[in-house]
Amino acid sequence: MKPVDINSDKSDANFACSEVRKLLPKDLLPYVTILFQDSGNVTVCPRQLERSDWIRMNDKVRQLGGIWISNRKHSHWSIPFSNQTH
Repeated sequence: MKPVDINSDKSDANFACSEVRKLLPKDLLPYVTILFQDSGNVTVCPRQLERSDWIRMNDKVRQLGGIWISNRKHSHWSIPFSNQTH
């Protein structure tokens, strides 16, 4: 699955990422990268988060139905996204 950057031309990717961005803690957005996957999931990759900030982000992502995927340097949150439900 190749991630699509939120700055791409794909309107679905821009819409999905902007909707997820609205729901995440605003003060933590500068410390994460948000990508849209071909699978329809939105990926949130932490760049630099303190432990307490990671916990806050994890709690919010879980509220959105997302999960943490631990994969060493490629760990990230994956949030299922369907524009029919938003």
